[in-house]
Amino acid sequence: SWHFDSLDSLAAAQPSAYEAFGSDPARAGTKTVVPLASELVALYAQDQVTWGRWRATAGLRADVTFGLEHPTFNPTLLDSLQLDNRTTPETHLQWAPRVGLSYDVRGDGRLFLRGGLGWFGGRPPLGWHAQAYRHNGVEEIHIFCEGATAVPTFVADRARQPTACANGPGDSIHGPVVLFERSFRSPHAFKASIGSDARLSDGMVLTADVIYSRGGAQLSLRDRNLSEPLGSSSGEADRPLFGTIDSTAGIVTSRRSGAFERVIALGSRGRDESL
Repeated sequence: SWHFDSLDSLAAAQPSAYEAFGSDPARAGTKTVVPLASELVALYAQDQVTWGRWRATAGLRADVTFGLEHPTFNPTLLDSLQLDNRTTPETHLQWAPRVGLSYDVRGDGRLFLRGGLGWFGGRPPLGWHAQAYRHNGVEEIHIFCEGATAVPTFVADRARQPTACANGPGDSIHGPVVLFERSFRSPHAFKASIGSDARLSDGMVLTADVIYSRGGAQLSLRDRNLSEPLGSSSGEADRPLFGTIDSTAGIVTSRRSGAFERVIALGSRGRDESL
């Protein structure tokens, strides 16, 4: 990406900084990215019981994912930050029971009250998993060029973007890195609903529902290469500051290790609710 100080500098094609991610030229011909593959086994059982105007349905689903290979090992990450990027989600059985109840109010099949509750999951989010295999901090480098002598000539063609700064390799470090926390789990949700169906005289069906949903083990992202906060911003509700901001150096993030930039840990700390 190109950075411009103003609209005038953009019109003149004079960037103030250039940032890009690319393959590490030192590892040309030695690409060792591990392919992402896994197996998912799921079983579902359901039964339905009817008595009088009542009908009850109960079901149980079980999911288990296994067979994930370990991402390419990054020994520098382990030495500098004590983080092992080979960690993958543990194989565990995920149970998802659910039950539903329906009542024929008049007994003529024209007005029903119904409700249900249960836990729901699904296939593992392999799109998230893929990030840990692609961004291992071994194959990819981050290039950052700033200053009149370092920023390369602006190129609009995406296929011909610079791979180095104008005065040489520039500030290139490995990253970003994405890894799993040991506690990572696939997301799931608890849902409860109540509703009604009314069959009208012209054959149309009027339906009304209220659904409550509470998500668990939702994706959370944490930068494990941030130092302790250096202070707080009083003008933004005392938000912690993990670096400094000034007119000369710009934004400088305080890192635990200078060998990497962002080291993102995928966790399952997120929660959400909706109605």
